[in-house]
Amino acid sequence: MYIRRQTVVTEIEGDIDSIPLYSFEFVNFKDLRSRCGDNSLLTDVLGHVVGVGELQEVTKRSRVIEICNASIRDLRGKVLGVTLYGDIASGFAEDMAEKGKDASVVAVFAGISVDSSSSVCSTTSSEYYLDLEIPAVQEFHANLRIQQANPVPKKTPAQKLESWRTIKQLKSLDPEEYDEDTTFLCRVSLIDIDCSNGWCYLGCDTCQKSMYGAPRKYKCARCGPIKRPVQWYKLKAKVEDATGTMDLIIFCEVAEELVGVSAKELVDNIEEDDEWYALPEEIEDLIGSTHTFQVFDKYVNGSFAVRSIMDDASVPPPAGAASDCKEKADPEGSQKPSKRLRGDDDSIN
Repeated sequence: MYIRRQTVVTEIEGDIDSIPLYSFEFVNFKDLRSRCGDNSLLTDVLGHVVGVGELQEVTKRSRVIEICNASIRDLRGKVLGVTLYGDIASGFAEDMAEKGKDASVVAVFAGISVDSSSSVCSTTSSEYYLDLEIPAVQEFHANLRIQQANPVPKKTPAQKLESWRTIKQLKSLDPEEYDEDTTFLCRVSLIDIDCSNGWCYLGCDTCQKSMYGAPRKYKCARCGPIKRPVQWYKLKAKVEDATGTMDLIIFCEVAEELVGVSAKELVDNIEEDDEWYALPEEIEDLIGSTHTFQVFDKYVNGSFAVRSIMDDASVPPPAGAASDCKEKADPEGSQKPSKRLRGDDDSIN
């Protein structure tokens, strides 16, 4: 807000206590993804503080500043990472130390930037408030006390692996009825792999996050500058069973297990630019194969990815699995289709 010569200031007489001292527009953790990378709109969040890291010093824009990594959790149990820089980092760490390790603190972070669906960071406009006396925080505290008095047992990995689902059932799931840790089993056949945008990406060797680079320098948004970026798989697969078709994303080591060789080995064999947008034979051979996948919805928005490939011997298929999956054998003597390039419209039979 700028006050200039033309600005008119008028004193308000009467009841001014009705004017709130604070005003926030809180965003649910599950809705943060839509704001990733959008610095034109700052965000307000609140949650129960469940972790505060040690103060560290890092170099940012040629100067050394303090950084503090914290974690807050909403009432649904979703955890959000909060990275604070500079004075707000040191102030938050000191205030939390004064509260004590056993204190149950609800924090408000205002004017922050969204890095990803699970992480945010402070800006020069950011502020934090601990146990602020406003209705939203008071209501959060009340619900938190109820949850703490009636704890729900944590799900075991076996419990999180809900059950078998057909494609039709997966597509009809209500996102309000599961979370990002819930996994499902499905037995499907691969019918296509979209390579119009490539089948691999250059990523961080630690967190596998896609990287943006400059000449002779690569930087991970999460881990910072790194020396050795890695080629990772990103296979956009279309799968089917007897109930329908759907898209599945298969990343990194899971895709490597499926293909049988690393993405780097296939990239090393690329000689022409067009080959970046053509399926290597090792990937193309997967089309028509049937697998049992453990799938999850990381962003709880109906877009599923493969978490692991399940051994049929250790996970018995459900009744009727043979009829649910359309395994199409190639006629004897038939030839594999030629590698598909960007722009090809040929369908898979």
